[in-house]
Amino acid sequence: MIGVDCRCAAAPGRTEDKMIPPPAQQMMTKRASATVVEVSGSHAIYVSKPEAVAKIIEQAAHGKK
Repeated sequence: MIGVDCRCAAAPGRTEDKMIPPPAQQMMTKRASATVVEVSGSHAIYVSKPEAVAKIIEQAAHGKK
């Protein structure tokens, strides 16, 4: 088993999310001290834009902002 210690947070900002209002998204990412990367897409950004989400995860894993 491999343990990973990651103290970074990244979040895709959904520009067309109809489920979570932008102020709520901003409050959650601020509370998590997350780096926000704006991605055009809906609430299901992980399904509609998997390549963009994977890139954000990879950047966070390598400590890039």
